[in-house]
Amino acid sequence: MKIFTTRKAQNSITRLFIFVVVSVLINSCYIEKKLGKNFADNANNISLLILEPDLVIKSNIKNNDSDTSAISECFNNLQEKALSDAFMDELKKQLINYRINVFTSNRIDTFFTLPSPAYLFNIAQLEIEAYYYPFKEQLVTDSLIYNQEFLLNAFNLNTWFEFSELNSEKKAEVLFSNFYIKDEIAGNFKVNLFSDEVNYVYNRKNLTSEDIQFLIKYAGKTNAQYIFNHLVNQYIKDKIGERFNDKYFYYYDHEKNKILFLENYTEFKKIK
Repeated sequence: MKIFTTRKAQNSITRLFIFVVVSVLINSCYIEKKLGKNFADNANNISLLILEPDLVIKSNIKNNDSDTSAISECFNNLQEKALSDAFMDELKKQLINYRINVFTSNRIDTFFTLPSPAYLFNIAQLEIEAYYYPFKEQLVTDSLIYNQEFLLNAFNLNTWFEFSELNSEKKAEVLFSNFYIKDEIAGNFKVNLFSDEVNYVYNRKNLTSEDIQFLIKYAGKTNAQYIFNHLVNQYIKDKIGERFNDKYFYYYDHEKNKILFLENYTEFKKIK
């Protein structure tokens, strides 16, 4: 038997279906957001041990020994300890801003006597990497293709964390983050209508030593955000168990003091 409905009835059914779907979506993340907010509101009860980098690496993969630019000289003169200290300072400062109780290696004995919740983030490796970033812009005309290419100075800052929970039998996770900075190019092709000559007119802003320092501090501050959000999602996952969907991410907006629900969003990359 076929069932027919009027257009008015069809519209009512459609609206009802949309309402049900939206209600399910809202309710499906309401509990998770409430749990995440509860975690953030009680962050002062959380203890976190951050261990300084086991290994600090400077890698120059430009493969150009003749590069004597000021930015390369600054990179070559950057001391591993100065890099680690600047990174750690920003990391701790931001974590304390989240109201977490932060411990470092000089208080490790105290940390291991603490009750839950207590977490360990060991910075297994910190690496700053100098390389050339290939830039290419292209203009296609009726008869010719024009290319303009540059090699831009660029730097990666890579961090590997080993994450574990105190007094837990769970296997430690390895978490990776990456941030980069590069020279900036702003330009476009100019065509002379009389001579058909084509030139690429541009402005280039080269990196400075201050930009390297900014990258290090930015990485420290943003990794603190990543750590806090990782703990938020871990807490929610522990509370709801198998109902936790890995494609959903719960992001704590510190300025607005609220949990945002994001789909297919990641911060740390998990290394298996």
